[in-house]
Amino acid sequence: MSTFKLFVVVHLMTTLSIVSATLVPKLSGYSYHIGNCPVVESQRNFFMDRFLGMWYVLYKTSTGIDCLMMKIERTNDTEKFKATEVSQHILLGLTNINHKYTYEGELTIPDKNDRGRMEIRLPAKIIKRASFVVFLTDYDKYAGVFSCQKLAFANRQTTFILSRSPTLDQMDIDKMRQLLTSYGINDVSLSKIKHDCTPYDENTWEIKVNPTTLTLKGIANTIGHHVDYGLKQAGRALGEGIYSVGNWASRLLGYKPRQEHRDKFISESLSSLP
Repeated sequence: MSTFKLFVVVHLMTTLSIVSATLVPKLSGYSYHIGNCPVVESQRNFFMDRFLGMWYVLYKTSTGIDCLMMKIERTNDTEKFKATEVSQHILLGLTNINHKYTYEGELTIPDKNDRGRMEIRLPAKIIKRASFVVFLTDYDKYAGVFSCQKLAFANRQTTFILSRSPTLDQMDIDKMRQLLTSYGINDVSLSKIKHDCTPYDENTWEIKVNPTTLTLKGIANTIGHHVDYGLKQAGRALGEGIYSVGNWASRLLGYKPRQEHRDKFISESLSSLP
């Protein structure tokens, strides 16, 4: 990796970290409460095989991300499952870069007699484990999941309302929200998630976070794999942005640039990258 590219990557990561820190209180995906985690009953006679597969996340606690989906699948270990969130990154979503942000966790079932009450281990070691309780589902249309982690003198909670399709009958949504209220969980913090993003394809830039990527070797491999594509996409976004400003000014003066001028400008912007 050239010195210039390394500088760009470090600069981008630093900028994203600073901006992310200012957004955490509003977009963390958690709500914080004093005391122990609330007791939430799991789905009776829960069948993991029927719960597997892709779910659209229609509502999640205090989040501003779009196009969030959750995939539950088996692993090579019959006692463990993988829960993957796929979404648009909150910051890259502000650009026209076609990307997807995947965040993987590991699910286990501590009590085989209560299979709907699971534990999830997330990549960030400071988070360690949290509960992952499927409190209501019909497997084919909807599911409600409540997750909670005990902190020193408090707890932090996350609620998911899931659907097999991008929309769900309001009656089913209300049923899950009413059940949350009965457990003393305030559903006002649930954010509605939009599902209108560009479909993913072979050109999609994937940003993956799992236990491996958080090691030094994993971080190096991830940066090395994505930096070239990321720089090109960033260059394209920059070219698009600069051209848009020029295009706006031209329209203001009564001149409309032709398509071939736009394509040439962006092409030259990309070719100037190291």
